[in-house]
Amino acid sequence: MANQEPWKRMLVELARHAPRTPTVVKGHAGHPENERADRLAQDAAQLDWPTTACSPRY
Repeated sequence: MANQEPWKRMLVELARHAPRTPTVVKGHAGHPENERADRLAQDAAQLDWPTTACSPRY
């Protein structure tokens, strides 16, 4: 399973509260605008902040 550590931490926290059942939801599910937003966010994460943050790329 991907991202095991966050899941383990989440399950520990959930155990402290009322019972819940985690549900896996596919991120952007192929929606064009969401996929574009994801690409923009990934690109922004690679920028040398804050000097290049104002340079439009799209």
